Amino acid sequence: ASKLNEISLKAGLESSACSNFMTSLIEIGIVEKERPITEKETSRKTIYRLQDSMFSFWYRFVRPNTTAIAMGTGEFVYTEFVRNQICSFMGSVFEEICRQYLYRPDVYQTLPFFFGRLGRWWGTNPAKKREEEIDMVALGEGQMLFGECKWRNGKVDAGVMQTLVERGELFACPEKYYFVFSKSGFDASTDSLAKQFGIRRIAFGDML
Repeated sequence: ASKLNEISLKAGLESSACSNFMTSLIEIGIVEKERPITEKETSRKTIYRLQDSMFSFWYRFVRPNTTAIAMGTGEFVYTEFVRNQICSFMGSVFEEICRQYLYRPDVYQTLPFFFGRLGRWWGTNPAKKREEEIDMVALGEGQMLFGECKWRNGKVDAGVMQTLVERGELFACPEKYYFVFSKSGFDASTDSLAKQFGIRRIAFGDML
């Protein structure tokens, strides 16, 4: 549940009361209100998400198992319940790591253009009539940067890059730049597309 009406329904609250709670959670840095980076501040196309990764981890893994953990079976809980879900949990966390990486002074000064804001985008693909999402988008004067972040054990293949380029084509912009981040590196099938579209490939090990 990420929209206000969905959250209020699941929490059993009136929308106005839920909105007040969300405002308080935003002020103390637990929740953030997010809109596609191309939308104006007044846009109603907004969602809410947990900003604090510790809270995300706690409510996903710890809280459902507090009794078992307190009884000394924490290692078993991790092995049987947590370990197999770490990659999916780390997806959004890795996106934030990648955004912070681009703002590192030694990295930021090497980017194709300087931008103030970097965020996510989601919207409709009119050709395929479906919702699309891009992990990372930055806007400049006639310039856009698109990024994809993959936290998984296998290497990123050409299909991931092709999808990112296709989504980039949804925007009419003269200069487009592509970045792909990967926990486990890239396989040889990405070489051709990386050269063709100037895609910068960044493995997690290179970010340390």
